Amino acid sequence: INERLPVPLLLGRAQFAGLEFLTAPNVMIPRSPIAELVRNSFAPWLTHAPKRVLDVCCGGGCIGIAIADQFEAAEVLVADIDKDALTLARQNVALHSQTDRVRVVRSDVYESVGDERFDLIVSNPPYVPSAESAARPAEFQHEPALAYDGGPNGLKFVRRLLEGAGTLLSDKGLLVIEVGQWREQVEQEWPLLPFVWPVFENGGEGVLVLEAAVVAEHTAHQQ
Repeated sequence: INERLPVPLLLGRAQFAGLEFLTAPNVMIPRSPIAELVRNSFAPWLTHAPKRVLDVCCGGGCIGIAIADQFEAAEVLVADIDKDALTLARQNVALHSQTDRVRVVRSDVYESVGDERFDLIVSNPPYVPSAESAARPAEFQHEPALAYDGGPNGLKFVRRLLEGAGTLLSDKGLLVIEVGQWREQVEQEWPLLPFVWPVFENGGEGVLVLEAAVVAEHTAHQQ
C-alpha cells in the first residue's frame, strides 16, 4: 500500500483473455478490451481463421499469445522496442508452450517485421498525450512511460500504425488498434476513415477496427 504497487506486480502474474501471464516491473500489466475480441475470434469482422498475425507494441506478449491460443493454426509475431518487455514476452511464450508458433522480435512499430503479409494486425500502442502521461497516478508509475506516451496529442504511434499497415495486411486482413478514451480525437484526425468501434460486454472502449481494403486506400492517399 505504501509503495502503491499494483496487485499483478505484487503477485507476479495477471489474467488476460482467460489465460495467466507473468508480469514484471517496468512492463505494462496485461489489460485491454481487445481480450474480448480475442475470445470471440474477432467476429464478425475477421471472416477466416488467420494464418499469420502481428501483435505490435506487444509488451509482455499477452495479446499475441492469447491469439495463438485461440487460433491453433496461426503463426504469430509479437514485436516491441523495449528490451524488458521482450524479455517478459519470451518468458510468457515459453510459459504457454508457444515457442513453435510465436516469435518475438525487437521492432520500432513495423520497422523490423519484414515484408510478409498478415491476416491480422493488432496493437495496444502508447496513446496517452505526453502531458497526461507524465502526470500518471502513482500506481501507474510502476509501468514504463514508454508504454503510455503517444506524443503531444497521443496519436504519434496510431498514425504510424495506420500509415504502415496497408503494405502488411493480406487482402482480407484486419487492423485492430486500441486508442482508449481518445476515440473522438482519432475521428477528428482521420474524418474520412470509416472506423468500426466494437461495443464490449465486459467493459472498456476505444478499439478501432478497419478492413484491409480501407487501410490500403488510406495508404494510397498518403503517397
